[in-house]
Amino acid sequence: MTTPSGAPAPGKAPRARKTAAADTDPYKKTFAASRVTTSRQNAVVVNQATQQAALAAAQATAQGMKNLSAAAGGRRPAGGSGAHCGDGNLYVCFLSVGQGDCTIISTPGGRVVLIDCGSTAAPGVTLAALIANTKAVVYDRKFIGLSNQVDILITTHPDADHYNKLEDVLGSTCQILTWYHSADRIAYSVAQTSAYLATNVIGGPHGAQRVIINDDPSNAPGETTVGGAPAPWGNGPLDPALDPNGGIRIYEDVSGCMITLLAAGVNHPYHNETATPENRGSIVTLVEFNKKKLLICGDATKSTEQFLIYQAGTQIRNVDVIQIGHHASKLTSSLPAFVGHVNPVRAIASAGLNILQHRLPSKEVLDRYETQMKSAGRKQAATPHAVGCWEELAMNNIAHTMASYTYDIDTTGQGLLEVTL
Repeated sequence: MTTPSGAPAPGKAPRARKTAAADTDPYKKTFAASRVTTSRQNAVVVNQATQQAALAAAQATAQGMKNLSAAAGGRRPAGGSGAHCGDGNLYVCFLSVGQGDCTIISTPGGRVVLIDCGSTAAPGVTLAALIANTKAVVYDRKFIGLSNQVDILITTHPDADHYNKLEDVLGSTCQILTWYHSADRIAYSVAQTSAYLATNVIGGPHGAQRVIINDDPSNAPGETTVGGAPAPWGNGPLDPALDPNGGIRIYEDVSGCMITLLAAGVNHPYHNETATPENRGSIVTLVEFNKKKLLICGDATKSTEQFLIYQAGTQIRNVDVIQIGHHASKLTSSLPAFVGHVNPVRAIASAGLNILQHRLPSKEVLDRYETQMKSAGRKQAATPHAVGCWEELAMNNIAHTMASYTYDIDTTGQGLLEVTL
C-alpha cells in the first residue's frame, strides 16, 4: 500500500485519533490467571496449570505454522485454468448457515477473507451436513483451495451465531494470518473459539487485532485504533492503515481492490433501539473493486447506521451489494434514511428459512429495500421471485410468508448466494 498523503477528504475536518484503553484480554496477559471457556452467561474457570500448558502448546503450534507460511511466501499457489482464487476476479459467497452468518471472499490478487462463521439454528439440516456444505464452499478453489490459509479473518462481534463454527469449518490446521475483532478476545469463547484462534492465528498476539472505529467528533468523540494504538499509515497490502475518507484500510492491491473497516465498537446510542451493545459495536466492512462497492454490516444497528451516515457517508452512498444489518431485523436495524443512503442494486439478508425462534428476516425491512430500489430505478431481477420472511399480522401475530419481489432481494435461507465483481 503506498503511503497516502494524509490530507483529509474535502469538506471534512481532520479526524482526531485517540488511543484506546489498555486491552485486557488474556492473550496480552499471557493467560495470567484463567480463561473463560463457555458462554459469558455460564463461565467456567479452567485451572491455571492446565491453561499454561495449553498456551505453551498453542505457541509451539503457531510458530510451526508461521514457519510454513514464511516458506511458502504467505501466498497461495497459482490456481491453473478455470475460476480460482487469484485469477483477477473478486469472488464473494454468502453461505447458507441457517440462523448465523458466514461470508467468504477472494481478492483478484489471491487473498482470502472470511467474515464471520457461525450458526445457532438450521432446521431441516443436520449439523454434520451444515458443516460439510459450508466446508465445500470455503475450500473451493475459488477461495481457500489447497492452501489451507485464510489471509484475513473478521469476526464482526461476539454473538455465537457469527463465530461458533470457525473450527468446525476451517479445521484444526488452517492458518490465519490476521484476525480483526470488535471485542475482547475472551468474548469469543463459545465452542472454545478463543483458544482455537490463539493457536491458529499465526501472527500470535500481533496477528490478532481489536479494532475500534467510533470517533464522531460532532456527536460522540471516540477513537480510531488498532490493537489499542492509533491506526497508522500502512506501507504494505495487508497492513492496517488510516483511510483519508474514514475508517481503517486493511487491504489494497495493484488491481484496485480495497477492503476498509468503516465502523467497529460504536457505543453511542444515536437511536432508541432494542439492540445489544455487541450488535451496535459490529464491524462494518466495505469492499471495493472494478468501480463497484459491497457493504457487509454484521449485526449493525440503527445507531451503527447513523454513525456510518455521519462518518462514512460518501463511501457508503449508492453501493452495489449490501448484506443487510442484523439479519434484516425491523426492531434493530435498517433505518429508512440508511436504506435510502446506501441505495443498493442488490440486498442480501443472512437468515434461515422459517426459524420461529428468531423470526428473521422481517418483511417490513425487505419491503423497504424493494421500495427504495423501485424509486431509484434499479434494474429489476430477471424474474419475480419468492423470498421467505416474517410478516406482522393483525393482533400482534407474526407469520412466516413467501413474499414476491421484483428486485434483487434474497436471503441465504434459500441457498448460498454468489457475487462476482
